[in-house]
Amino acid sequence: MKKFLIRLSLFSCIALLATSLVLMKYGGYIDYFYLKFTTPKQHSFILGDSRSFQGIQPRIVDAELKDKGFELPMFNYSFTITQAAYGPAYTESVKRKMDPDTKNGLFIINVNPWVLAQREKDDFENGIFMEADHPPHNMRWVNMNPNFEYVVKNFNYLHIRALFKQNSELHPDGWMEERNLPKDSTTFVGWKQNQYKIYNGFAQRWKKCDYRVKALKEMIQFLEQHGTVVLVRMPVDEKLQEIETNFWPEFDTTIEKLAKTTNVSYFNLLKNNKYKTYDGNHIDKFGGVAFTKDLCQLILMQKNSPNIPHSALPKK
Repeated sequence: MKKFLIRLSLFSCIALLATSLVLMKYGGYIDYFYLKFTTPKQHSFILGDSRSFQGIQPRIVDAELKDKGFELPMFNYSFTITQAAYGPAYTESVKRKMDPDTKNGLFIINVNPWVLAQREKDDFENGIFMEADHPPHNMRWVNMNPNFEYVVKNFNYLHIRALFKQNSELHPDGWMEERNLPKDSTTFVGWKQNQYKIYNGFAQRWKKCDYRVKALKEMIQFLEQHGTVVLVRMPVDEKLQEIETNFWPEFDTTIEKLAKTTNVSYFNLLKNNKYKTYDGNHIDKFGGVAFTKDLCQLILMQKNSPNIPHSALPKK
């Protein structure tokens, strides 16, 4: 029995080390989050769900806002809708990931009804959160390379077959590049229909939630101690807009009030159809370049002229 346990332990260690070595070399292809937890502490963040995960590109922020008074480079610490929910755990993870000496960071927070909703398994009074068992919320060590904690806790997120397809890539700056873009209208329509189905399901099962709005306020107040905070609502197609409006009719009023209370900017770009999505929900990597550039221009305009309206993009 003792020999068996020794062999089992040795095998487990070898398997863990081998997995970590593969992740160090190919992690961007086979796991969409791993690299977020192997990079150093950061000064500036993009936060939110898959809309900002794919749609706001750090390298563009770095180029557009270079020498503009922000501590760069930018890091995309967004996740997908399964993990991304504003609450105490997300805030704590940002604190762990942030360089504590940051004074002039830039924090772009993507907001929409879904990242501020109460989900089926949430029981706030008893400290139960649906996202608790998902990264980044279940991670204590967020700057370790290789990160054995991630491998042990989140092994189910590894997709070895994705290494051969390479349809998506997580870049070292935290941005997810989706390469498998539809090339025909039939696929595009199918993907859109799937998104409608997913979010209609959310609308039936989830509830609008003051608790998460309060948690977002607390995150903003923490981040304001380290730099500039910007709230942004990203564009989606008309059908998804309709689903969101029916789910939380006064959402924009709630966020506008929050922005005013915390003295931060809110750029509501939900209905701007200038940027192409590949599924009605996510701006593709080409539209993401234009969106990120325009967002940076808004940030600069607001920084230089605090009283300009937030509702319109700068004219070209």
